[in-house]
Amino acid sequence: MQTDIFIVDRKSEHLFDIQSSNTLIKKLKTLKPKQKYEYIIYVHNNLHLIVNIKNKNKTCEKVEVVSTSIGTLNNNNIMYITSKITNVPLEYFPIINSYNKIINRVVTVYDGNLCLVQESQETDKSNKSKEIISFIRVENDINVAQQLVDKLN
Repeated sequence: MQTDIFIVDRKSEHLFDIQSSNTLIKKLKTLKPKQKYEYIIYVHNNLHLIVNIKNKNKTCEKVEVVSTSIGTLNNNNIMYITSKITNVPLEYFPIINSYNKIINRVVTVYDGNLCLVQESQETDKSNKSKEIISFIRVENDINVAQQLVDKLN
């Protein structure tokens, strides 16, 4: 399980803007990082082909959203998205040119299973996004994620 934590600005019942610059992320950045990883991720539906930029290792994961929750903390709307991650053989991923989008992701790992994730996306070579989205990731379920966010705050 992993839980992604987004600070959001609610535009309507089902429309949110992600706030990449917020106090939780600033507080997380004050901690001492353990490691930093850079990936290119090819997405085909719920399959992710993940390529580590440094060592070129490839893995394939099936990502299934298990739950979504919205809460508030210090007048901020917080969206929690918990996903079940299953490693699958590389052969499960279709031909490399058959993907929905590419994600460029940098993951900085801190103590307590907390990670800062920064990513930009593209749907094809002509549609590269310059916007970097930042969010917090916890390698655990939503209950642990909420506890860690409360401590970080």
